[in-house]
Amino acid sequence: MPLTTNDVLVFLEIIALLLLVVVLFHLVFVALDLRKIVKRFNVVTAQLEQVILKPINMADATVEWIAAFLEGYSRKEKKGKKRG
Repeated sequence: MPLTTNDVLVFLEIIALLLLVVVLFHLVFVALDLRKIVKRFNVVTAQLEQVILKPINMADATVEWIAAFLEGYSRKEKKGKKRG
C-alpha cells in the first residue's frame, strides 16, 4: 500500500495537533509554577520589609518618646519659672 501525499499531510497534522496539546499542557504547569514563585517572592518581600522596618519603627518610637519627654520637661520648667 503506497503512501500518498494526502496521507502524509494528515499524519503531519495529527502530529502537529499532538505537539500543540503537549505544549498547552506544559504551559499550564509553567503558569502554576510561576504562581507559586510569585507567591513565595511576595512572602520573602514581606519578611524583608519587616526586617527593614523594625529598626526604623523602633527609632521612630524612641524619637517620639524623647520628644514627649522633652516637651513634658519644658512644661515643668516653664511652670516652675512662672511660680518663682
